[in-house]
Amino acid sequence: MEKKNILDVAKELGKIVSESEILVNYVNAKEAYDNDNDLHNIIREYTVQQKALENLAADETSNETLEKCIRDRIQVLYDKANESETMKKFDEAEAALNDILASINEVIRESIFERYPE
Repeated sequence: MEKKNILDVAKELGKIVSESEILVNYVNAKEAYDNDNDLHNIIREYTVQQKALENLAADETSNETLEKCIRDRIQVLYDKANESETMKKFDEAEAALNDILASINEVIRESIFERYPE
């Protein structure tokens, strides 16, 4: 089988995956994630607080009380983000997509090495 034929089969497999419920769920979850302003505000503040904590840790005269406050706020933000239905659905959809892609790769690899053992 020529390279072009292999790539044509791969393209057909990609089309099948693109029409699957798994990919449709991922696309919908990603769109909801991208459009969730509240979640993005939480993530943005989380990032800012993480940077503030890094800067504070680099400062030799850092304030332990301030550091604890920032750590506590980071934990609250982390929990809020992970409790978000949007984040949960996106994480689940992304995991399902990654799982099917990994399974496809494994099936291809196994079929190759059944014929030509390593």
